[in-house]
Amino acid sequence: GYARYGEKTTINPSIYYRYTDGMITRFRTMDDQGIAYTTYENLNNSTSYGAELALTHRMFDFWRINGTLSYFYRRVEGGATQMEMQNESYSWSTRMVNNFTFPRGWSAQLTGNYRSPLVMIQGEMKEMYSADMAVRKNVLNNSGTITLRLSDIFNTRNFRMYNYGDNFTLDSERRRTSRMLYVGFSYRINDYDRRERRRDADIDDSGDMDFEEFEL
Repeated sequence: GYARYGEKTTINPSIYYRYTDGMITRFRTMDDQGIAYTTYENLNNSTSYGAELALTHRMFDFWRINGTLSYFYRRVEGGATQMEMQNESYSWSTRMVNNFTFPRGWSAQLTGNYRSPLVMIQGEMKEMYSADMAVRKNVLNNSGTITLRLSDIFNTRNFRMYNYGDNFTLDSERRRTSRMLYVGFSYRINDYDRRERRRDADIDDSGDMDFEEFEL
């Protein structure tokens, strides 16, 4: 990896290689009556390599953008008594976090995520994308915080898969309740938490708020 720090922009490109042996994976079979069975098998190994670019840029004093872009190759191989399989593809993903800081203790965050189709041993996971937003207000002389957070704004976060085997093909979609509105309140009885955050911010000098800060 490499990092370059500018007055308003930080750029961090990196490359990686990863090999995993004995990977646990979901495995499907279908009997002669057309009943599908799903289990987990420890029969895989995977190889992946790629490049990632992380960028932090201060658009204005109140607006900071943090984005990542990753492009990678992935190959998975499986061996068992049922079958010998191999699958491979190129994929990419991106994430953008917009942090806004306003006067009078107000702050906001808008996050977007996208992941292209991802290869599996028996098919692929379809693309996934979503957006989240949150607003935060410091109250009680900055000792208290009121948070309003909306996850999955456009209700697009779902799991779509295409699977195949010796005697079947299967298209499936699973969706859980992900578009939810959270309201939270926290109160700090001392400034320990704030001092710890300030120390961490001094170390990385990024000034970014992570979405977890908006969690309840």
